[in-house]
Amino acid sequence: MDIIPSGAIDQNRGKDILDFILANNLNIINKPDALPTFQRNSSVGWPDLTLCSQSLIDSSINWEVLEEISLSDHRYIETTIASIVANQFYKRYKTRHGNHLRFLNILGKEIYHLERKIKAARNSGQLNNATIQLQTLIINACNKSFKIKKQLLITKPNWWTEQLEIHKKKVRALRRRAQRAPEIERQARYQVFKKEKAKYKRHIKQARNMGWRKFCRAASHPYGKQYKEAFRKSVFPSQIPYLINGDPKGSLQEAAQKILDQIFLSPAIPTNYNLTTSTQPPDPPFSPQEISAVIEKLPSGKAPERRKRPAAGLLLSSYLSLTDNREGVELMTQRLTYHLESTNSLNDRQHGFSEGKSVDTAVNELLRNIKTARRDDKHVLVLSIDIKGAFDNLQHRAILKTLDASACPSNINRLFHSLLQNRKVTLLTPQGRATKEQKQGCPQGSCSGPALWNLVVNEILNQVWPDNVHIQAFADDFVLVIKADTNKSLVEDTQSAITQFSSWCSENELAISTEKTNYILFSKMVRSPRITWNGYKINRVKSFKYLGIHIDDRLNWLEHINKQGEKAIKMQQNLKRIAGGNWGISQIHRWTLYKTVVERMLAHGSSAWCLHPTFKMKRKLSSIQRPFLLHISGAYLTTPTAALQTILGIPPLHMQLQFEARFTSIYRLRIPLPPFITDTQPHDLEMKATGWSTHPSEHLKPNQISFEDGEAYIARKDIINIFTDSKTEHGVGAAFCVLTNDIWAYQWSAKLNDNNTVIQAELTALHEAVIYASHLSNHNTSNIHVDNTASIMTSSNSKSTNETARKIFKILLSNPRIKVSWVNAHAGNIGNEGADQLAKDATQHGQPYSHTKLPKPHIKGLLRKRMLEEWQTSWKNGDTGRKIYNIMPSVSLRPTNWIREDVIFFSQHGPFPAYLKRFHLSDSDYCSCGGIGTALHYATECIYTVSWHMRKPAPNFEQEWLKRVANNLVSRLKIRGIIKFMSENRDLFRPP
Repeated sequence: MDIIPSGAIDQNRGKDILDFILANNLNIINKPDALPTFQRNSSVGWPDLTLCSQSLIDSSINWEVLEEISLSDHRYIETTIASIVANQFYKRYKTRHGNHLRFLNILGKEIYHLERKIKAARNSGQLNNATIQLQTLIINACNKSFKIKKQLLITKPNWWTEQLEIHKKKVRALRRRAQRAPEIERQARYQVFKKEKAKYKRHIKQARNMGWRKFCRAASHPYGKQYKEAFRKSVFPSQIPYLINGDPKGSLQEAAQKILDQIFLSPAIPTNYNLTTSTQPPDPPFSPQEISAVIEKLPSGKAPERRKRPAAGLLLSSYLSLTDNREGVELMTQRLTYHLESTNSLNDRQHGFSEGKSVDTAVNELLRNIKTARRDDKHVLVLSIDIKGAFDNLQHRAILKTLDASACPSNINRLFHSLLQNRKVTLLTPQGRATKEQKQGCPQGSCSGPALWNLVVNEILNQVWPDNVHIQAFADDFVLVIKADTNKSLVEDTQSAITQFSSWCSENELAISTEKTNYILFSKMVRSPRITWNGYKINRVKSFKYLGIHIDDRLNWLEHINKQGEKAIKMQQNLKRIAGGNWGISQIHRWTLYKTVVERMLAHGSSAWCLHPTFKMKRKLSSIQRPFLLHISGAYLTTPTAALQTILGIPPLHMQLQFEARFTSIYRLRIPLPPFITDTQPHDLEMKATGWSTHPSEHLKPNQISFEDGEAYIARKDIINIFTDSKTEHGVGAAFCVLTNDIWAYQWSAKLNDNNTVIQAELTALHEAVIYASHLSNHNTSNIHVDNTASIMTSSNSKSTNETARKIFKILLSNPRIKVSWVNAHAGNIGNEGADQLAKDATQHGQPYSHTKLPKPHIKGLLRKRMLEEWQTSWKNGDTGRKIYNIMPSVSLRPTNWIREDVIFFSQHGPFPAYLKRFHLSDSDYCSCGGIGTALHYATECIYTVSWHMRKPAPNFEQEWLKRVANNLVSRLKIRGIIKFMSENRDLFRPP
């Protein structure tokens, strides 16, 4: 439905509008006896048309011109369409407000019978019926127990006030008087009406702006409503503006059905979901601990939901068939992943959806192949391949074929066959659901999708490729690197590689987008090689985007920085919406958003392009960072960048990104850094453990780990009590002692590297304690008392990323007689106090322990220290921001507690006549009181700021005076009063 000006019909161009109405079978719903839709002084008219489609003309439509005052010469038009169709929505319950006992009581009456039905199920149909009954029971219990969440509707904007309402009525009254006035007075009354209307517009604009500023100032969290509004993070309901075949007839439900039919196509060849005979042995059943661990990982506040019918809402179904709920699919997926990893069935060149792999590893491998070939004087062609809708078009039979050929156990394989069957996709419309069966593609919204995709992609990665061809993937992003000595051989080898890849795509019915597939050439050859894909020419580009990083043919990274700069400009414009010079979110929130949003975006893939930044790169990065520094501090535009960086505790952007690149290189990519940066080598650092340490079904016994105080075990004579502890005050020490029948039976202590952390020391002590306990006689039960809960939790997790914790887990798993419990530290426990003293002595005199490597915080601290040294040298030797340097000669990563007024005063870039003349913004540097208008003048001697005066220092003590004032809160409060007074009374301080 559109509103168009009808005045055009009386002119020549009106024929086009009339043709449009007739061609699209539209209807005009204006009422002939309605009020004028346009009015200017004494002129009135009906220039607005409201059109509707043929499907709406039969509905009850009410069209009316309102008397409300609008902010233009056109009046408001209200169109109401009566509809009996109710919106479809899912109920959301207030589960945090009690009534849980009532919920359980309702379930308890029927749960026993349903449990018997589930156990008695002999086929998928019986199991589905039982689980549907259970789902219905849970929903009914929720309806009787919990209140339903309601959407609060805000009818009026928060800035609308009673004064504006009164003003609106006044303007409306003046308009009526002008309309009813005699001819001789009408023009004068219309002038009065227009003046008051203009004043009303100004008041509305002011109120709206002040309301927005008040809303921004009220921000209590950096990522709250203000951030979501400015950075477009709000989620709006989806709409379907689609007409079937351009025909205005048909409901939204029919349009939605048409969309689903076009997107989710059916395969040309039907899929046989029957499981072929598998030679793999079955996997052990899912253990209760395994199921509990999966449920704990679910997002808080969400009930497990039905996954075979993804839709825009929550379906409460806590107990569904295994392949029909989030926990079940997670259990299946982690079993599949475990078996693929344990049999080394996954190719290392797949960097997406792979634990221990990332964008950094993918880009590093790509660049390593390019640079190696260039050092050998080879021509290098990098082909970026785009697969059309890879996840949506992957055939189910391709998934099942690779599953049957993999190391997947037969029972897990059977579950995945069931998972892919009977899947439906749903769209909600006001008229009801539109549903389509999904017979191809990875399961929508399921955690199994990435694992199944990697399984299929593994086939092409494992194929035999020529030595001069390198293939790698990140999810569905493929890259081929071909190197050759001549142009001819480069073309031949590239075409051969394309043929091999195209054959795999054809087997799996995957289509290549030749428009988005392109190549980049690293060579000095003048003529570009002609590359084709099934007869279509592949375009050569100077740069291409790979995993968010723009790689150019010279590897100078200026293209990437320019693109990132464009993103930063958009973010800066978004930040301006909620952060003005003297209004908006607080400075600490601005600082947080820059560090966590903007800087993280700019640091993406920095290990590839910012390890050795050039002078041009530094200049460009500095220009990207500067607008954010100005918005965070609220400083004047001429304030030096170096000064703002020191005030805000934000390092120069190129140094921050270089720090990120160095850390990623040595810790994640295991690439050594030059000796002048650090002597630490990658093999000296603790490595993050990946994969599964044991089979997913294997967990510790429920009574092996206890977070309750283990004091009760100490008094028992039949248990060997072992106490562990660590110290990090004057070095790092770890120790444990054994208490048997109140006698010290054994003790152990060691001195770790001074750079090791407390968690490393605690895990080391626990590791040595479980080794000792495992060597005791089998009939002895041991209880290890630990006063650090973090080490207990880490050691009880089979997926822990700490290698020592995994060793502890394996020992505890094979020795269920060993128990670990928490004990309260420094509570007078003789065992804990003894271990504490042993660890304290070990920090000075213990035997060196070299099995624990350096932790991640250590190398990060070293590199951060190096960055600070480089920043300090740059700040000391710089030629800008010297006024701030005299106050703050040392840089720090902690921001000062200065606000906008402090920055203006101490930088002396502000509303001071001396500053204005310096930048040619004024002809005189004199204050209106007759003195030189410097910042010091207004703080000590200007007659207009006498209420905030401080004692004037001697000329040779001005710098010391500024330092003392900067560090004194009371003095800074006076300065803030001066700057605010000057900003509000600018005319008072202008030179005579």
